[in-house]
Amino acid sequence: MSMLPSDGKANELAGTYPGDVGNEIHRLAEALSSSSVLHDAEASIILPDQVEALKFQGVSHTHYRLHGITLCGKKVVARVPRRSEFGHEPNAALEYQSAAFQRLFPSGHVPELLDSLSPSPLLPRGALLVEEIEGRMARLPDDLPAIAAALAAIHRLPLPSPTSRGPLQNPDRPLDAIR
Repeated sequence: MSMLPSDGKANELAGTYPGDVGNEIHRLAEALSSSSVLHDAEASIILPDQVEALKFQGVSHTHYRLHGITLCGKKVVARVPRRSEFGHEPNAALEYQSAAFQRLFPSGHVPELLDSLSPSPLLPRGALLVEEIEGRMARLPDDLPAIAAALAAIHRLPLPSPTSRGPLQNPDRPLDAIR
């Protein structure tokens, strides 16, 4: 997977994030421990101190590094949705996000989707478990060529047949759909 070069500051992504992160860490640890996704992980019980909130968050997700846990031999980050960009119900939102990761992974610029946690009382919107990519945040304008290369690789991917494009949106007139 292509990524921005590490500058030895991998921990710059670690830290705390405002909000209900402490409670969510406990809920995520409990949800992971009670799920079947850890069948090939090194541990079947996840303790809250193994879950670290990442400092830099997405607009719609909180990201957590899972220390000491591997799936398919890869380190894991949990993406816990805070909201749905398209107003989907939780199961439909996870299906949409999963499809996006699976469709874009062959570009070499998107983490691999390793598994997911279904919505539950502990995690009402569920979570995606993705491959951890070590690196750093983009620095503009210096990293624009790397960003452009990643976007170009994504846009070079073959488009599935029209009947195979769901659940991702596929409007006939894309520019009209974003207005």
